Amino acid sequence: MKKAGIMTWFTYDNYGSLLQAYALQETIKTLNLDVEIINYQPKSAYRIKENYGLKVLKKIRNKTQGRKYKLPKNDKYNEFRNKYLNIGTTAWTDNELYQLNDRYDVFVCGSDQIWAPTVFDKNYFLDFVAEEYKKIAYAPSIGLPVIENKYVEAEMKRLISRFSYLSIREKEGQSLIQKICGKKPEVVLDPTLLIDEQGWEKIIDHQNNTDSSYALAYFLGDNDKYITICRKLANKYGLNLVLLPTKPKDMQYKEVVEKSQGPEDFLRLIKNAKCVFTDSFHGTIFSINFKVPFVTFKRFKDNKLSQNSRVYNALRMFELQERLYDHNQKYFENNLLDINFKKSNEILEREKKRSIRYLSEALNESLKHELNKKVTITSNCCGCGVCAVACPQNCITVALNRNGFYEAKIDYNLCISCKQCVRVCGQNIKRLSIPQVENQKIYSGYWLNREKLKNVSSGGFCTFISEKALEKQIPVVGVHYSYINNRAEHILITNDKELWNAAGSKYLQSYSLEGFKYLSELEKGIIIGTPCQIASVDRYLIQKKKRENFLLIDIICHGVPSYLVWKKYLNGETINSLKFRDKRNGWRSKTMSYHYDSMEYCETEEKDLFFHFFNVGKTYNSCCYECSFRDQGCSDIRVADYWGPRFLNNKEGRSMIIPMSQKGNIIINDLLRSEEFHVEEGDIQDCLKYQQMKNLRRPLNYNEIFEMLRGQDSLRALDKKINCKQLAKVKIYRILNRMRKR
Repeated sequence: MKKAGIMTWFTYDNYGSLLQAYALQETIKTLNLDVEIINYQPKSAYRIKENYGLKVLKKIRNKTQGRKYKLPKNDKYNEFRNKYLNIGTTAWTDNELYQLNDRYDVFVCGSDQIWAPTVFDKNYFLDFVAEEYKKIAYAPSIGLPVIENKYVEAEMKRLISRFSYLSIREKEGQSLIQKICGKKPEVVLDPTLLIDEQGWEKIIDHQNNTDSSYALAYFLGDNDKYITICRKLANKYGLNLVLLPTKPKDMQYKEVVEKSQGPEDFLRLIKNAKCVFTDSFHGTIFSINFKVPFVTFKRFKDNKLSQNSRVYNALRMFELQERLYDHNQKYFENNLLDINFKKSNEILEREKKRSIRYLSEALNESLKHELNKKVTITSNCCGCGVCAVACPQNCITVALNRNGFYEAKIDYNLCISCKQCVRVCGQNIKRLSIPQVENQKIYSGYWLNREKLKNVSSGGFCTFISEKALEKQIPVVGVHYSYINNRAEHILITNDKELWNAAGSKYLQSYSLEGFKYLSELEKGIIIGTPCQIASVDRYLIQKKKRENFLLIDIICHGVPSYLVWKKYLNGETINSLKFRDKRNGWRSKTMSYHYDSMEYCETEEKDLFFHFFNVGKTYNSCCYECSFRDQGCSDIRVADYWGPRFLNNKEGRSMIIPMSQKGNIIINDLLRSEEFHVEEGDIQDCLKYQQMKNLRRPLNYNEIFEMLRGQDSLRALDKKINCKQLAKVKIYRILNRMRKR
């Protein structure tokens, strides 16, 4: 049986979100497909044009209300997910989503406000699906009449234009898509309306039936006046008012339901009510579906950011506009329970048939196409080159792409589809299948030789371990800076001179292919690199059955800036004696220094242009925004600067050392007895709090930034255009942070 994957909101504790996910799942099942909901764990969305002052006030208000009132603990959302939703394996990064192309024959995104421009997330537009004809949009909602952010609009245009089968939930969304894309999507019903009253009866929880005649109040917004109006109308008709709470403040009302309620209870409360008062879209349409008299209130003010259009559209579609409360209390006093659903029911049946026909035809047409079987190593290439080392046909090369990052390319004329490249690629490791940082011990350490400590970036762990290995004739593969090629490169290190040329940090993506080629020849050694590089090395060594002979060290990486930035930074100068972390101003103050034409350049990160780009993080490789290794890794030891307050006044440098394997723990135990390198145990919270444990969001104007980098503007001019605002925020944050510490 062919398999469909649904991409929608289902992780939020919201009745409508869970019920629409269930409804779409069940509808696709009736069309003879196996179906799963893609278990996408959404990262924080781009929140566009937020009023930060209002946000702070809301947080203060919610905290205050949270202390005074508390919603009952509610496990019923998870119970519903486990009982009714067929959820697939977790997909967290772009590459894990891309791998789903091998799992599903067709993809459906929808419904809910997954296309809202104010919480933009490209994955809900099925950006990860390889073939356009495998993508179906079923009733996603944009929710707004305009898209204010030009970068979001450009991205939405690009993403929506790739759909072969396109529908939308509201007329307003249809007009908006037609305006920006030139495509006219079909307007179809919300999935919850594809299941009739009898279909919903199957999951309604009747065990907690409310015996009395009651009116249900269900409000997502915060408007005390609405509760007062509901009381008056309920009293006039002799109905008890029952309030289903959605926020702590609701618990103050005497009419509140005090026990936790799940989605099945939500359906029961609507179906058995004599009347429903709501500002919710799903509260409205379930009332229509169950033929329960209702009053719909405006949740938002009518302006360009209003999301009222979805309820307006529903009321207009079913010719029930008079059920909108718009200061017409007198009308409802006389007509609260007087509503004829005959016309709306006819419309519903007609629209249901049309919507299911659209979905059925889209699925059938999509399934006629065969997937492209061409090998793709990963959608998230970090350019490590281990795939090229593993390839038996030598058909993979690693070269700079147009954005200034090294990435792998396959010559398909030579490829035999053996997929060795796929098997060794660290990007294909499943999330949470490898050791987690939070479960490890942590140590601080530094080289006791003060002269050597001066010439390393922090505590000197990697250089110290490498020096000890070379004394035992154990080779090291590490990174040096090539003044000939003006790039960081992985090399085979076999003596002290090569080791000290490689000492210190390099804030660039390394060209690692030539260095990693030695993996096929070496029988033992130490390999040092970023977590993504080391993950692939680990896979390769396991394949070759010699992993136990190697010590793998990964270095915490925030991301690698483009070589387009580095090229503009050098501005044609021939440099030598480069140090990304000169310690003359202390190890905590990043200081760039190098010599050129008998001149010396030395500047701290606050003034150095390259560090501006590195710190702001808008010009990293795409894979850096989708890194799987910030909180997990395949190394034996993870190393970083020991940031945080513990060594705030230290001037010499401290390494953060995290053993990630038994072999790593053995190394630490040896160091604890060492007279050359000092080690002491710390608190793993020092890593979890003060290292970057979560990915940055890729800038919405990412493509525009790289167009600028490819242009003629100087790096200083681009610094003002790209980094200025963010640097100001960072500066203010650091000042406030220093004030707090005093």
